[in-house]
Amino acid sequence: MARGFVIGLFLSAALTLVVCKLLDRRTASAAPAPESAAKPAGTPATTGAAAADEIARLKSENETTKKKIADSKAAQARAAEAAAAAKSAKSGNPWGKIAKGLLAFLKQLKEDPKAGMAGSQDLMIEMMALLGKIAKERGVALNEGLLTPEGLPALLAAALEDADPPLTDSERQALEKFVADMTAGFEALQKDKEGRTTLEQRLEMMRNGLGTSEAFMAELGPEHAEVATQLKAMGMGMMGSLGAASGFASGTPEEIRDSFSKQWAKALKFDESQAAAFGPIVEEYMRTVDASTAAFQKDMLAGIKGGESKMILARLDAQIAAQKKIESSFTLTKAQKKALDGWATTYVYWGGAKATPPDPQDK
Repeated sequence: MARGFVIGLFLSAALTLVVCKLLDRRTASAAPAPESAAKPAGTPATTGAAAADEIARLKSENETTKKKIADSKAAQARAAEAAAAAKSAKSGNPWGKIAKGLLAFLKQLKEDPKAGMAGSQDLMIEMMALLGKIAKERGVALNEGLLTPEGLPALLAAALEDADPPLTDSERQALEKFVADMTAGFEALQKDKEGRTTLEQRLEMMRNGLGTSEAFMAELGPEHAEVATQLKAMGMGMMGSLGAASGFASGTPEEIRDSFSKQWAKALKFDESQAAAFGPIVEEYMRTVDASTAAFQKDMLAGIKGGESKMILARLDAQIAAQKKIESSFTLTKAQKKALDGWATTYVYWGGAKATPPDPQDK
């Protein structure tokens, strides 16, 4: 589900500077060597050499003009970038520049999906730095930063701040309610997290974030809702690749089962010889994940919205069910109990478990 991020609008100035450098190099190589003596003004080009000099002079002036135009555009781009940064800083929302970059990515993706991969690391690094700061201040994992009030709500607020057309009064009120509701829910979960495992706490945070954000987006007009939906999907998609490590496997259902059995046993401080005992639990987990994926695909084909959120929650819920099954199936040592309660790794696989026989009514 993880998606790569592409260079945003705030890097357009840097791109323009690169173009200017290329123009400078081309100018330097194409410009003629200076004449040892300038021709007097008004002297007619009566010889072939004089005509060649005149042509060279005109070419040089043309290249100089091109450079001035390029420099002017670069200066305008830098000024626009500075103004955007100043406005973001003034508003107190640190997501300003990043939001513009993500919006530019979405626009580029729509116009030319193959273009713009160069420079995506810069946007990703900046986004991770901000999420790291938020996560540290809020006492959550890096991949839970978007689930805080300073995460998704602030990102959507920054993206919609200069929306065209502007937000209506009712939409602004919905945005304020979204921020208030998600903040209240988050604060309540932080105060009452005793007794929940790391995965259970994350699930509740996701329910709070997804529930309040979907209620907010239901109040938006089509154009604003599209932007908010795309940004939320991006954020939820990248959660699996940040913070806690992710486990991966591919191959046949049996190969995936065996791989995850070993990964789970190692992560939870079990001996490798006990890995096979995890097999039935992993298989049940995979059946649930496959069912959630199939439901999402069915909803997507039917044009039903919200399927991605349901799938994300179902997958995490399936892992929590496996977590509880492990606890009830084994006599755990203190180290194993601690590892199980703090289990934060999420798992992704390609291939899939053997599907449950299809319902004849679906044929």
